[in-house]
Amino acid sequence: MSACNIWPRLSYDVRTMPMFFARLDKANRYSDNAAFAFLRTHPVTTERISEAENRAQDYPVVMRADSLTYLLVREKIRVLGQTPEEASAYYHTALERRLFLNEGAQWYGLARARLAAHDLA
Repeated sequence: MSACNIWPRLSYDVRTMPMFFARLDKANRYSDNAAFAFLRTHPVTTERISEAENRAQDYPVVMRADSLTYLLVREKIRVLGQTPEEASAYYHTALERRLFLNEGAQWYGLARARLAAHDLA
């Protein structure tokens, strides 16, 4: 069965698999003893990543809009990864320059940053 015959059944972009493999490789590069069982029997190698990239080229790009839930969780995590001041500055800049996919998610992130700074005003 060719790749073109099965693509309508896919609900994700297969081009993300090589990126996923690269992340696994980077995350487990120095901690092989604690690797998941799957990675011990199917190690992520440069060859596997390259093969996944080549195979992905046989499939059409599948673009899906991010859900609001995803966008809100992403902003929550962004706030957790920065100081409240850094996060507030990020959201002020994004809102002023209109650099966002969803304005509501940016306001949510700014609110979370202000809560983290105990700024309830």
